[in-house]
Amino acid sequence: MKRVFLAMALAIVAIAGAGMAQAQTSNPAAPDTAIRTITPTVTVVPLGRWPEGLAWDGAALWIAESGVQRIARVDPAAGRVTETVRVGRLPVDMAAGTDGTVYALVNTERAVFARKRAGPGAVLSGVAGCPEHLALSGTTLLVLTWPDCSSADSKVVAIDTATARSRTSPSLGKDAVAIAAAGDHAWVLHRDGTIDVVDSAALTKRATVAIGGTTQAMAASDSAVFVGGLDRLEGGAPLVARIDVASRAVTHRGTLPGAGRVVAIASAGRHIVVADELGALFALSADDLTPLARLGAPGLAGDGPRGMLVVGDRLYVTIHKGVGINGSLLVIDGWRP
Repeated sequence: MKRVFLAMALAIVAIAGAGMAQAQTSNPAAPDTAIRTITPTVTVVPLGRWPEGLAWDGAALWIAESGVQRIARVDPAAGRVTETVRVGRLPVDMAAGTDGTVYALVNTERAVFARKRAGPGAVLSGVAGCPEHLALSGTTLLVLTWPDCSSADSKVVAIDTATARSRTSPSLGKDAVAIAAAGDHAWVLHRDGTIDVVDSAALTKRATVAIGGTTQAMAASDSAVFVGGLDRLEGGAPLVARIDVASRAVTHRGTLPGAGRVVAIASAGRHIVVADELGALFALSADDLTPLARLGAPGLAGDGPRGMLVVGDRLYVTIHKGVGINGSLLVIDGWRP
């Protein structure tokens, strides 16, 4: 197996307050390396149809079951669903606050649903357009929406979780596919390998960072934003990149074995977990993206995950495969290299 890694140093050039980060690249080729395989313990939890995004409320896992109009609470110790809450048509993404409140982004209903630890839950706020993805920054929900319900344009809607008041950004352009929160900014990923850095308070674009390739997945830690997709320059190999939050510079960019797009990334302290559309899972160093292990998870073979989340040392993955038309949650232990 081969991997190619490119270290990239970026000089940030501000143009009218929303500059494009320009890359000055240095491309030392890393030596060929065999990536060892770890076989973790995998527990399969049956879910409803089309499970998607996940959130951890401090005690339990919540999953958006988009095909059955509900969110499901899973007790990891028991390995089963303990509660379901109907939220409306097509819940696609989730987030959780420090107080245990969980938020579900309901695409077809064009709304954010909120459920406190005690209580049935209710709609917190409507969202104009078709909301696609959700991130939480402190007490502000950041929603990536397509105003006319097509990928031709995108905006960020910021919702105050205490007052339910919302504000909307100016247009951010076409093919926005993911959003993350880091460093008081919303990071909006576009399919063409660019990321708009949007001030969470003012909702104005401060910079654009260029990754290249075709991009789809994103995750963030306090210090870095991680991006994944497909690298057209390296023969269509799975692409992964790391951006420093403070400088907005691409510190590392590289490819992984295989030929499937990276469709999910989970940030996990000193590691990240990367998954491609064919179900291959890799654990990488969060500092320099060195591949540390391939994770053997039989339930993913041939099918990419719909959502991934790491809580402590446990990796959670939602997939559409399951019993009949239903999906599953994979609870993966012992995955860290």
